[in-house]
Amino acid sequence: MLRSYDFYKEKLGISEYDILRISTIINSFNNGEVCEEDIRSLKGDGLKFCLCEGMFDTFKKLVSPFEYDDNGTTRYKYLLDSVSLGLVEFINSCPSSIMEEWAKDTSKSVEEAAMEAVVLYPSLKKDLLDAIYSIEEDKIMTIKIKDVLARQISGVGKPIKGERDVVYYAELPLLLPCLDLFKKNIITVANDTGGCYDDYEINEDSFANIIIDYNSLDEGNKEIAQMLVADGHGKILDVLSGKELFIEVPCKRNETVLDVSKRMMDLVNLFHKQDMLYGKMNDEDIDNFLNFIYRYLSDDKKKKVFDILSSGYTDQNILQAISYSPYSFMIYYDTEEKKFWKDKYYYDKHKKYLDEQNKDLK
Repeated sequence: MLRSYDFYKEKLGISEYDILRISTIINSFNNGEVCEEDIRSLKGDGLKFCLCEGMFDTFKKLVSPFEYDDNGTTRYKYLLDSVSLGLVEFINSCPSSIMEEWAKDTSKSVEEAAMEAVVLYPSLKKDLLDAIYSIEEDKIMTIKIKDVLARQISGVGKPIKGERDVVYYAELPLLLPCLDLFKKNIITVANDTGGCYDDYEINEDSFANIIIDYNSLDEGNKEIAQMLVADGHGKILDVLSGKELFIEVPCKRNETVLDVSKRMMDLVNLFHKQDMLYGKMNDEDIDNFLNFIYRYLSDDKKKKVFDILSSGYTDQNILQAISYSPYSFMIYYDTEEKKFWKDKYYYDKHKKYLDEQNKDLK
């Protein structure tokens, strides 16, 4: 091992006994011996161990779909899902302290190996992240539901803003439907596959669902939502932020990811691509935002903002008032249409949609 037991205890809170157990299991895995129960028992500590020891290839192998034979049919399962285990943050935050520790080694050969890792890490980090976010449909679609690790980060209340975020938040059977909704400018806030592993315990047959921000839908897609509800495929619930549409399909333990994905895609395909108007702010949204920032201002800044807005709620006054807040980045002003947006991200998606529509008309 490159690292000392003291390092693991101090940096990661892992005991000497656990490190010996992890090291034994990882070495057996590298020698071709695969005991799924042992590997799954490692959870995130096994992957952290691989990074700390410079076992990047082992890390990638552990988080990639693992091939197995199912009565003559080649299928795949996940041994460890790095996204479920929160390893993305660890990869982004751990390098400096670990690399510094590597460089402290007294053994010249070990030190040289450590320094080499320091130099190579930026490119290795990209390889690791690419492995985590890769979508190999031919592999993941044949994984059985009972072999899917449930992701404990479902993204509730966090509108997805990129394809990597979709991969990060979506359960495997719902990955392609969530990607499809993302490309149609429909806001998903959560998803769940009840038949997956939950804290490493297999649940019974259940349902898979995708939760959509109902207010993000245009009128045509709202009609589709109402039709799905009427047909028994969904429900619309009132929540603090407005309304949410739950789309639900059966999810059985011995089905494959593809079975559940196709079932959900049949429903998701009914929606059309829409303009990204979700982020455009109305007067009520602007009032709520101003009230939000006002609560966190110092007394002298509160007086300045009050004086500015007392002379009228013009766009320029609102922009000036917002400038006193550290949260001014949370809003974007379109100087052409003279409209406020929740985020420039939504504005850019809106402009992209309009450009696509103009191209189609030509």
